[in-house]
Amino acid sequence: MPVTGNNQLQYNLSIRITADGFSFFVTEAFSGDLMHREDFAKREDETMSRTLSKMLVRPSITRHTYNNVRVVIDSDSTCIPIDEFSRENLQQYYKLIFDNVDIEANKVCYTVIPQIEVVEAFTVPKDICDTVLEFYPEATFTNSYAMVLTRTTQFCNNRVPSTRPLFAYVQNRQLFLFSIFQDKLLFANSFMVDQEQNALFYLLSVWKELGLDVYNNICFIGGDPEPTKKLTEEAKAYLQHVEMMETIDLAHL
Repeated sequence: MPVTGNNQLQYNLSIRITADGFSFFVTEAFSGDLMHREDFAKREDETMSRTLSKMLVRPSITRHTYNNVRVVIDSDSTCIPIDEFSRENLQQYYKLIFDNVDIEANKVCYTVIPQIEVVEAFTVPKDICDTVLEFYPEATFTNSYAMVLTRTTQFCNNRVPSTRPLFAYVQNRQLFLFSIFQDKLLFANSFMVDQEQNALFYLLSVWKELGLDVYNNICFIGGDPEPTKKLTEEAKAYLQHVEMMETIDLAHL
């Protein structure tokens, strides 16, 4: 089994799954230091679950024992207030929001974010889920947006904005815009930004929709380094207070 080994140190394994392929991150459990990383592009001649299965038996992965195994996946997601959340109705609710998703081929999962009293609902392809659980039965699954929201709440705890902020996180041609203020999620939506100028358009549109003030409210921007830097520079031409955030490492536990 992949979890065998006689290492004295415990490790964590994080698997990032995107439309383009997989990334594997082995970190030391106590310090969080990155020990090993491998990236694999999606193959056209085999299913993603088959590719994943091959990757999970590589010596670079099986040589360690793991304290935690987490899968972070990019998929359509939605936020549900904790007070309105019901596991029994989760699949029905998700299908209502995303009526084009094949529920038979996907498992509806969720991540609780207690700091802002919401639940992030998302899907994992069933064959991907089964493949991971075959090797690591205790593995947990979460969505990339849930990770961003969780890490941002920690950021807000360390630096409490005096007025409602807007957060922009750009990664893998996706722009995630959301607003967290006084431990409440006020807005969250994502947009495709294949064309670079679209990111600024969406940011300013949401800024206006939320009724934020150019001179008093602040916009925090993070994500992939190049598009983050570009969007920050563009936004400064229209907004008085714009700051770059440290990139949120979605792979680390």
